[in-house]
Amino acid sequence: MRGPATFETDAYAVTVKRVCRECNHGWMEREVEKPNQTLLPPMFRGEQISLTSAEQQHVATWAFKTHLMAQYRHIPFRPQPEEQLQWLYQNRTAAPKSRVWLAAFAGVPLHHAWGRTYAFELFAPAVPDVAPADVLYAEMMTLCVGQLVFQSFKWTGAVPEFDVGLPDETAKFVLPIWPPSNVTLVWPPAFTLDTLESVRNFADAFVNTGEPPS
Repeated sequence: MRGPATFETDAYAVTVKRVCRECNHGWMEREVEKPNQTLLPPMFRGEQISLTSAEQQHVATWAFKTHLMAQYRHIPFRPQPEEQLQWLYQNRTAAPKSRVWLAAFAGVPLHHAWGRTYAFELFAPAVPDVAPADVLYAEMMTLCVGQLVFQSFKWTGAVPEFDVGLPDETAKFVLPIWPPSNVTLVWPPAFTLDTLESVRNFADAFVNTGEPPS
């Protein structure tokens, strides 16, 4: 396992010079940023909001895009898998081999944004008629922006599904939004993270919770 890699910033907008101007001001702005312009700002402020299935997809896509791009903030940066970059470019959604949850931070933000990433390898045993034994390369990132906490997990490898079994003490803090639910979800959840230390502990609790299907 590689990690953790942590960053803090006092700016909501962080520039990462990994995207060409045409993409940044074209499809990324039009199809990723614009659909979230009315969704994310109130969540950053901690205001209650309802998310339809389509809106969950918009927020999850933003989280997935940010997860990819944020890894180029780290020094040295963490190269992102080509298949995930290509998926976002071609489909404008979070990848099928990814999961996104939302939590809420009810404390006083010390920074506008705080993030922590773990990268690790997992062995997936063979699944008859589905996939051979394989090594999965996975990343888990926690991102706290204002009062909104994103938790995203993504992997590469032959295994198409990945069961992330969350312990009860972690699951009560989150709303799963990717794959999107068929019902409207209300954020924030009933249980919130009240201190930055609790956000750090929340980030660490997700590590090694995933298990490939047996």
